[in-house]
Amino acid sequence: MDAALEFLEAQAFDADDEELADRCEELRAMATAEIAHEIAQPAASSSTPLGAAAGASSSAATPPRFLAVGCANGLAAVSSELDAIAAALPTCSVLRDASAEEVAREAPRFPWFHFAGHADPRLGPHRTLVWRKNGRADAVDASTLVQMLRGAELVVLNGCKSLELAEALARAGVPNVVGCETLLLDRPGSLFAEAFWRMVAAESVAGQPLPLTTVRRAFEAGEVAVGSATGAGGTLGTDGGSVPSSTPLYALGIDPEDGGKVVQSGQGRGRCLPAAGAEAVGRLAAGRWILLQPLPPSKLLSNLGPFPSLPSHYVPREVEERLCTALLARAAPMAMLALSGARAATSSVAGVAGLGKTTIMTWLGRSVRVQTVFSDGICWLAFGQKRDAFELMRELAEMLGMPRDESDRLRDVTDAARQLQPRLKGKRMLLMLDDVWRLEQAKPFKGLASEGVSVLLTTRKGEIVDFCGEQLLPLGPMADAVALRVLVESSGKTEAALRGAEPEALVALLKKCSGLPAMLRSVGRRCSRQEVGAVLLFLETHKLKHKVPTSLEAAEGYGNLFVMLEGQLDDIEQHQDKQLAGRCTMLAALPEDTPVPLDVLQLLWGLDEVDTFECVDLLAKEHLVEPSADGKGIAPLLDVVRDYLACRAKSELKGWHAALVQRWMEGCGEVLTMQEGEYWWKSLNHHIAGAGEAVTIPDSVTSIGDHAFYYCSGLASVTIPDSVTSIGNWAFSYCGLASVTIPDSVTSIGGFAFESCICLTSVTIPDSVTSIGEQAFIFCSFLTSINIPASVTSIGNWAFGSCTVLTSVTIAALVTGDRAFDGCTGLTSVTMPASVTSIGDRAFSSCSGLTSVTIPASVTSIGSDAFSSCTGLTSVTIPASVTSIGGSAFLGCTGLTSFTIPASVTSIGDHAFFDCSGLTSVTIPDSVTSIGVSAFCGCTGLTSVTIPASVTSIGNWAFRGCSGLTSATIPASVASIGDSAFYRCSGLTSVTIPASVISIGDYAFLGCSGLTSVTIPASVTSIGVSAFCGCTGLTSVTIP
Repeated sequence: MDAALEFLEAQAFDADDEELADRCEELRAMATAEIAHEIAQPAASSSTPLGAAAGASSSAATPPRFLAVGCANGLAAVSSELDAIAAALPTCSVLRDASAEEVAREAPRFPWFHFAGHADPRLGPHRTLVWRKNGRADAVDASTLVQMLRGAELVVLNGCKSLELAEALARAGVPNVVGCETLLLDRPGSLFAEAFWRMVAAESVAGQPLPLTTVRRAFEAGEVAVGSATGAGGTLGTDGGSVPSSTPLYALGIDPEDGGKVVQSGQGRGRCLPAAGAEAVGRLAAGRWILLQPLPPSKLLSNLGPFPSLPSHYVPREVEERLCTALLARAAPMAMLALSGARAATSSVAGVAGLGKTTIMTWLGRSVRVQTVFSDGICWLAFGQKRDAFELMRELAEMLGMPRDESDRLRDVTDAARQLQPRLKGKRMLLMLDDVWRLEQAKPFKGLASEGVSVLLTTRKGEIVDFCGEQLLPLGPMADAVALRVLVESSGKTEAALRGAEPEALVALLKKCSGLPAMLRSVGRRCSRQEVGAVLLFLETHKLKHKVPTSLEAAEGYGNLFVMLEGQLDDIEQHQDKQLAGRCTMLAALPEDTPVPLDVLQLLWGLDEVDTFECVDLLAKEHLVEPSADGKGIAPLLDVVRDYLACRAKSELKGWHAALVQRWMEGCGEVLTMQEGEYWWKSLNHHIAGAGEAVTIPDSVTSIGDHAFYYCSGLASVTIPDSVTSIGNWAFSYCGLASVTIPDSVTSIGGFAFESCICLTSVTIPDSVTSIGEQAFIFCSFLTSINIPASVTSIGNWAFGSCTVLTSVTIAALVTGDRAFDGCTGLTSVTMPASVTSIGDRAFSSCSGLTSVTIPASVTSIGSDAFSSCTGLTSVTIPASVTSIGGSAFLGCTGLTSFTIPASVTSIGDHAFFDCSGLTSVTIPDSVTSIGVSAFCGCTGLTSVTIPASVTSIGNWAFRGCSGLTSATIPASVASIGDSAFYRCSGLTSVTIPASVISIGDYAFLGCSGLTSVTIPASVTSIGVSAFCGCTGLTSVTIP
């Protein structure tokens, strides 16, 4: 709209001049018609260049960055807008009334681009920007402009309704695009542009990429400039009242064409009505700018591999834009929303499937408007019937940067949520949960919805919608017009040809399709070969040969879909290619909601690469599969298609699974390991379970590599051949194995090799094995006994940790691993041979069932916490070979009553006997020189202790809380008594402090209420804080 025309309209409104208002409306119509007429006319040839460059050009030292193009075509404000931009950016190059050809030549030199002028889709289909050519208006379409500007860094399209084109540029890879969703007034457009580019110029650095945050701030600056523009006051309100001067002129974000909020004709045209809000009343509707910042592929994440793409047969529905608006309106500060056809908690599982929920959510994830709001990323998590919340939360953690070895250590959904929350904090992210079947799958994710993080899920279950608290928009079948379009496109015929002589048959056929996209495509394919009436007759008369579950057959539209699928496959089998129909049926072996690469299809079908590609192409032409966007596989099958194919496959399905697993193993060569890509990581367990839960590894394999059968909970039995020499890290982690026989060819068992095999009750380790890796059998909670042969020279940390029902262990090797049997609460006996030289840190920690242990004479050291919390331990024999007892070695051994420390020991570590409350006596030999911190702290049953003359220091808290201790003899060798050394030894009646002591620590005898007298020798030079505080029985103290 022309600025002068805008001024006249305001005057007409202020003066209540209806005649002038009508004249303004006529002028508008004439201006639009004139431009449309110019576009429609053939351009006259002219040798005069129409695009005149103006404004300051780039200097030699600074490369040109910015090109501003203005095409007035009757818009007087375009020139002033360009002048303001040129003033804001001195290096700006300006083209006025340029042709598309001229812009195409100039634009590639500039990373920033601004357009000012007409951009009205009413001028023609897909013709959005109006340029000049040979003296006439010339509209270019979206694809032309994308070719011009696809290499730009920042594009502003400051013209009416330019958003569709802006989205095309963003989808083409332009990282920053600004467009207008509505009509745009001249003056607000100029204000926005000048403020926007001033901010860009102020915050950008020559030679460096433009930060996304700079563009966001510039966009905000543009909106502020429009919203803060003021007028001279006067009669502005729709109620005719006067307003003071310096009143804001424009209302941001309101569509001038919204008849419910804006006056559309006559008096006050363009002014906001009360429905626009109290602050907007009387202001001119300024329109709405939209900033688009598409996410790079690295921020579009999916547990399926590549982020889902829209299918090639996708037909837009009116609901998509409404869903996008609804989602963005609810995106802050947090939301958990459902996208569902379910309307009540009683909705059947099958009755609302097939509505296109996954496709529509894909559209939302691919929308650049949605991506702009969720600027830190969008994560797609496919559920289906079998995957649980914990599995998906682990995958989400890996998407957010958690290394796989860390995600492997997550214990449950609570632990996973605790680890995920800091990774999501402060982010703007959208979590998309597709095909949620059970409430237990959705519940843990609600806690992840926080400020900036929204969760959107698709489901067919009403109770899940109720749990979310809000349904984004209820989905229904396709509208008749859209359904007809899908049917027509799938048939390859025209609508007229389909209607033929029986238009009522087409109406009836559409009704049979129930608005389900898959049904429409299948029916359309049959219509390509038959008349509509014949297809309708087939649907009404055909009886299914392959029995399907009653719940599925009875679901709305599903029985008909099964009929069409059966008819289509029967036709292919009988009239085209029997093998093609069979291979389609074999797709029943594929997992739900999972894209399948071509190499997996090769293995399934037993074909080479060329034949596999050809087979996929033929099935795609029949609309039975959808090729993946990259052409390297197929998209996930619809659940209903898989359900039917499984019914058709019957007993053959198990054999297909088994053959696929066998071919995968044979294809691995000598090292059996997970191949590159997500498919086998996600799906191997599905195929093993389908094959009968048993695997025989081929003789060609010499090594079972890392993660080979990782998380295959369906694997109950495995046969390992004699050709295998090593079992890798995580090789069988989380498998459902009940027993394992390791052949005598194996020399090493890797770390975590059988971690969390909770069904494993027995394992045979041959005498060929020399090493057992860390946590190799951790959390094998049903393993009852283990025999470690003499060949084993090393046992890794926590190798048998938390094997809670393990009752006996025979060790014929050097125990080197820390926490080797930590948490084996059922362990009652341990046999260690003379070859063992050391017991590692926490080796038997928390083995609460262990009652006695004999340590052989070969052992020289007992590690820290070696027997800590062995509450059932009553006696221990320490041989004379031991020289050190580690810190906390017997901490918490509450059943231990007596302990003899051999003369070979030189130090007692910190906390060595901490909280051994049953210990009544202990013999400390002359070889000990130091007693560590808290060494006997909490030994409430200890009545007396003799400290040998070899000890030079008593550590802090050494005997703290030994309330049963009545006497303590400190030898003349001790120079210091540590802090709290005898703290609250309330039974202590006497203590002799020798003349060798120089210092008594803080709180050394605090709370020794039974102490009656104390003599402090002349050697003491310092007595700590509260050293004798609370000694209420003390009657005499001798201080030198």
